[in-house]
Amino acid sequence: MFTQNRIDRIRNYMEEESIDTVIVSNPENQYYLTGFRALMYSRPIITIINRNDISIIVPGIEETHAMKEANVDSIHVYYEHPESIGEDQKAATDILQKLLNNLAVKRVGIEDGFLSYGVGKQLASKYNIVGVTNFILKMRLIKDKNEFLMLQKAGELVSGAVQATLSSLAVGKTELEVEDIGNRYVLEEASRSYPDSTIDFFTMTPSGPERSTMPHLLSSTRRFTEQDIGIHTRQIGLHGYRAECERTFFIGNPTDEQSEIFNIMVEAQKSAVKKCISGNLLKEIDQAARSIIQKAGYGNYSIHRTGHGIGLEAHEAPSIRFDCYDRLETGMVITIEPGIYVPGIGGFRHSDTFIITEQGPKQITEANCLINQLTF
Repeated sequence: MFTQNRIDRIRNYMEEESIDTVIVSNPENQYYLTGFRALMYSRPIITIINRNDISIIVPGIEETHAMKEANVDSIHVYYEHPESIGEDQKAATDILQKLLNNLAVKRVGIEDGFLSYGVGKQLASKYNIVGVTNFILKMRLIKDKNEFLMLQKAGELVSGAVQATLSSLAVGKTELEVEDIGNRYVLEEASRSYPDSTIDFFTMTPSGPERSTMPHLLSSTRRFTEQDIGIHTRQIGLHGYRAECERTFFIGNPTDEQSEIFNIMVEAQKSAVKKCISGNLLKEIDQAARSIIQKAGYGNYSIHRTGHGIGLEAHEAPSIRFDCYDRLETGMVITIEPGIYVPGIGGFRHSDTFIITEQGPKQITEANCLINQLTF
């Protein structure tokens, strides 16, 4: 992962704000700045960015991994086995304090909410603390060409997986069984097309008139029935960069009311996409979708925002909601996913991922959903 330009931007910011050291502990931010991502963060991992060097503190279990992947000048390790542990290497905080003591540090940048209260209190007692979260998140908000490439490939994978899952729907199968079809597609296609790559994915398929009305719900062993409804959701990350695709589906023919709500949802998504032009207010995009739903009388059943940013995290900035006055910018990557959830009738939501370009929104996910033999 190319990270030097990102470190340069951090250092320019440090110069402007008279910050001597920036401490990064958020896993996604660490990956963004160093190329290193651990499997678990139950043990502290801390990145320290100074004006002239960057270092990382890792537990012994991650030492070899960090040596292979972390784009840093030095790696400091604390151990958990007696053969290697030293008096000054018992904990990440011991190493952090030693490093800071060796520097002429007065002003330290930290992220909001990621250092423990104890560490934050200790740092605040010795240094002038300033928050850097907003600056790092603003950096991540606008993706670069390498990120676009990963996102587009992730979009291709997730689209294929959603289509594989939808094609396997049948009465008697469970939510988990049909997800497994898409999972196998992902593993086989990624292994063939992207050797030596990391892949992660998330999926859910709540079904039935009641379960599908809960937008975030873990899949279960519920079996599909005749005239059933559901929403299949899938995110796939390729080297950490995620794309999302969701589709409402029917087994058998939907009722007239379900067809009506489905078509309202589809038109709401299309209307929002048309507003995804750089410079537009995010609230205008939400309103484009919401006004169609409200006009049809389902405003009270549209219970979440129209979309969100996506990239290294499943949900990240920006937030496309009715009260957000920020503007869409070229280089942002977002989902558009208005939803309608009517108890006893079902939930209705499609989601697609878009890269915002100077020419308009570029859709990087797609999957056909059949209703009454029409494809949307």
